[in-house]
Amino acid sequence: IESFSYSSITEICIQKHVKVIDDSSFIACKNLKEVTFQNDSELQVIGESAFYMAPIKSMKIPKNVKEIRKKAFSKCNRLNSFEFIEGCQIQYISENMLSMTTIKNIVIPNSVTIINDCAFYNCYKLRNVEISESSKLEKICHNSFSDCSINKFYISPHFRSFEENSLS
Repeated sequence: IESFSYSSITEICIQKHVKVIDDSSFIACKNLKEVTFQNDSELQVIGESAFYMAPIKSMKIPKNVKEIRKKAFSKCNRLNSFEFIEGCQIQYISENMLSMTTIKNIVIPNSVTIINDCAFYNCYKLRNVEISESSKLEKICHNSFSDCSINKFYISPHFRSFEENSLS
């Protein structure tokens, strides 16, 4: 936990055999601009607040990731590109996962069934949310997309419920 927190590293390549990035590992690394993963990454979990407040500019989540815990990328105020590699196995978008970032577009993986509270809260530059027809998304929780500027949002046939203020 907090392996590199508050350090001055500027970039990191996560090695292929790393399976977990612990909670708060890179929290407030004020110079961390680039995070990459080796090909065929075995990463499965990104911990709570792992990159909280880091100035990374883009992120590509490897396909073996099954869980990204709450606030993992929250307040990464320079994060404008966030992508799940095709075939990503993540089942839910956690609370405040990308809140207060500057992402412009997001493609929700087909495996996601729930978008939790405040997942994209105050992503004021977020314009497009893509959810495919084959998506398993069933529920969007409270304030998930509050204070966003969404122009385009598709709802899949599996979808069951919006909670209060989920798109306000």
